[in-house]
Amino acid sequence: MKTIETNNFIKISQGSDRVQVLEQLKVTLQAKLNNVENLITQAKNSESTQNQMDTQMDTQIETLLDDDIEDLNNGISFNSGGQIGQQEL
Repeated sequence: MKTIETNNFIKISQGSDRVQVLEQLKVTLQAKLNNVENLITQAKNSESTQNQMDTQMDTQIETLLDDDIEDLNNGISFNSGGQIGQQEL
């Protein structure tokens, strides 16, 4: 009886059970492929979500900076102690 080793984890003997072993290998590999495809999808979704969060944060920061600039233009100053005072114009 001849034995074929594949990837050091399964032995396939010539004979009637060889087809069953190959069918089982096919099912196992398909399940692993599906798992990898799911991980890829999750990674893409995670990346997309992160990009959306980054964009939202950038927008919020930009809005806050615009508000600060507007406040400064309207004569409100912020001193190093964090207190807000009205500038004399």
